[in-house]
Formats: sequence, C-alpha cells, structure tokens
Amino acid sequence: MKIKEIANQNGLEEIGLEVFLERDGDKLGIRRTGLFKDNVVDSDVPRVVEQYRIYLEEKEKQNEKLNENRKRREAESERKKRVLSTMPVTTGDLHQEYEIIGPVYFQVSNKGLFSSALSDLTNQYRDEINNMKASGTMSENRADWGFL
Repeated sequence: MKIKEIANQNGLEEIGLEVFLERDGDKLGIRRTGLFKDNVVDSDVPRVVEQYRIYLEEKEKQNEKLNENRKRREAESERKKRVLSTMPVTTGDLHQEYEIIGPVYFQVSNKGLFSSALSDLTNQYRDEINNMKASGTMSENRADWGFL
C-alpha cells in the first residue's frame, strides 16, 4: 500500500510518515517496496500506523518536557530580574538594615581608536541620569553615584 494512502486512511501526515519510515522503518523491520520505497507491504501497514502513533506520542511528551523546562528557565530568569532590580547597590551607606552580599567591581577603560567603553556607557545612561536629576533621586549639587 502506498504511504500516501496509509496516511490518508489513518489521518496521519504524509511527509511525517515518510520521514519516520525512512529513518526508523528498517530498524522496526517494516518492509517497503517500489522504486522509491513508497509502498509498504500490506501485512506491515497496521504495525506502521501503530509505531508511528507511538512515535508521535513520544515526540509530544518530549516537546512538553522541553516547554516545561523553557518555562521554568524563563520563570527563574524573571525572578532573578525582579530580585536584582530591587537590590540596592551603593558606594555610600544605607540608612536601613541590610546584608552585605559582596563587593562589586567595575572598571571602565577609555581606550579605543574610534569609540570607547566610557563614551558608550555615557551615551547609554545620559537620559537615565537626567531623569534621576529631574526627579530628585540624584542631586544636581553634589555627585551621587548610588544609583549605579
């Protein structure tokens, strides 16, 4: 029986079935005939359908597991972002209880032929610094780098 007929009669995707048979048909002992091996021996058709459905179920379970892992990683990443976004970083002292996690080291080099890391950072944070000055979070009269 032709692969196309098997797929149509059993509500299966023809291309998926062809790929499955090409990849796993010999391992499963499924006999195929025809010039392009596009026929399956009639006695093997029920086994082909059964094995392909098992394959699809296993593939669906793998996809579900991958999606669960992806969702878990995304949730963990969001949790870390929330924690980090509320974590104060300062060079001065906070007037509240806090736990010192550890030092933060940051070095900026102003070397470069056409651009520099300092120029890039300055351009990146210029608007944010101006907004903080306007809102009073950062004083215009004295240097306050606590926002970093």
